[in-house]
Amino acid sequence: MPRDFIDEDRIRHLLKLVPDLVRQQQQASCRDVIDCLKKFPKEATLSSDDSGFAGFWEEFKYQVQRQESLSWNVYESAVRSLCRAVVESLPQCTQGLLWIWTDEYIEAIDCETESSAEIPWGDLVIDALENELWKEVCAVAAVEELRYDPDDARAQQRFEEDLGQ
Repeated sequence: MPRDFIDEDRIRHLLKLVPDLVRQQQQASCRDVIDCLKKFPKEATLSSDDSGFAGFWEEFKYQVQRQESLSWNVYESAVRSLCRAVVESLPQCTQGLLWIWTDEYIEAIDCETESSAEIPWGDLVIDALENELWKEVCAVAAVEELRYDPDDARAQQRFEEDLGQ
């Protein structure tokens, strides 16, 4: 039997393993983006020097959770650029595997007349994966605990001032 022969058992095993592989790669890519954001110098933050944020990642988490920034497009642009760079660094076969788990894949297949459409390598795949990774990074930022919350710090300061009067 040839090595590239795919029988029902292999297909069954693939159907069990591939979703886990995809999820592991998505999580690894998300960690890569977050690790890079954590390494941004404090000077990369958009807030003032006395804001209390330890770095860009902490500031980004705050902006995701509080949704108060007038400069949101700057945060989004910076993080999306990093997401795109991580996606572009992946091998093409990994990009294709991840792409078939995106909404854009379903939309592309729905538009095709044949079910055996080729993967549209290039911007379509990269854009879809960038969007997915962006959503994943924002999801982590939305739930990860803030190490510093300026709202709490301001409330604490007002409380202490009230006690002092």
